[in-house]
Amino acid sequence: MIETGSIPVAIARHWNLQRIRTVILSFLISTLTVHSGWAQLDQKTIRFVGEVLVGTEYGSSIEDQVCVRWETRPRLSTFGDGSHHPAIIMKTVEQINACLPSNRQVEVLQANDATASIKLYFVPLKEFDRFAKEERVSLSSTDWGAFFLRWNSDYEIEKATVLIASDKLSGRRLQHFVLEELTQSFGLAGDSNRFEDSVFFENSTEKKYGSAVEFSTLDRQLIRFLYEHVPAGTPPVELGVLLERHWQP
Repeated sequence: MIETGSIPVAIARHWNLQRIRTVILSFLISTLTVHSGWAQLDQKTIRFVGEVLVGTEYGSSIEDQVCVRWETRPRLSTFGDGSHHPAIIMKTVEQINACLPSNRQVEVLQANDATASIKLYFVPLKEFDRFAKEERVSLSSTDWGAFFLRWNSDYEIEKATVLIASDKLSGRRLQHFVLEELTQSFGLAGDSNRFEDSVFFENSTEKKYGSAVEFSTLDRQLIRFLYEHVPAGTPPVELGVLLERHWQP
C-alpha cells in the first residue's frame, strides 16, 4: 500500500504473495473449523473466497489485508478508444450490475467524463507506464490489463482506474480482460487457481490463464456475498465467520 495523505492507494494486479495468502487462508479455515457450518463448506471454496477477497497486495503487513468495496454507486466512463467497444462495455456492466444491490450498480456516463469514479482506459500497452508512474509502481510488459484502487481510511473504495491494452487485445480476449479487470475494481481484487471457469482464474505456475467472458455461478455468488454481507474493512477472521453464516452452497 502506498499512502497519499490520508488516502490509501492499492495497486492490484497479478503479484504472487504466497506467504501472506497462506496466513490469510489459515485464518479462514481455522475460524470455520470451530463452527457448525463447516461441513457445508469445502476447503477449495474457502480458499477461493480468501484468495479473491483478501489475497491481494493491500499493504505490506498481514494487518492490512482486509476486504474493500464501494459504499457509493460507482460512475463509469471510458477513455481512449473505449467508444469502439460499446457492446462489450454494456454487456460487462449488465453482468456486474446483476450481482449488485440497486444502490451499488454501475452508472455508465458519456465517454471522457472526468467526474467518473471508475475510469476505464483503452490505450496502447506502452502508455501503461504513464499510469504506473503516477501510482509509483512498475508494470510488466505482459500485463495487458491492470487496475488501481483508491480507498479511504474505512476501506471504502472511492476511485478506480482500469487499463486495457487496446493494441494487444481483441475479440474474446478483449471481452475477458474487460470483465476481469472491471470486476476486480469492485474489491474482488485477487486471482485464484481453484476454478478454471471463474473470471478470476489464474495459475501462473503452470502458465494457465482465464478466458471466461461470463461469470460462473460461483463468481456471481461471491460478488453477491461481498456486497450483501461483508462490510468494508472486514479482516480474514471475521470474513470466515460471515462466510460460515451467509454462504449458500
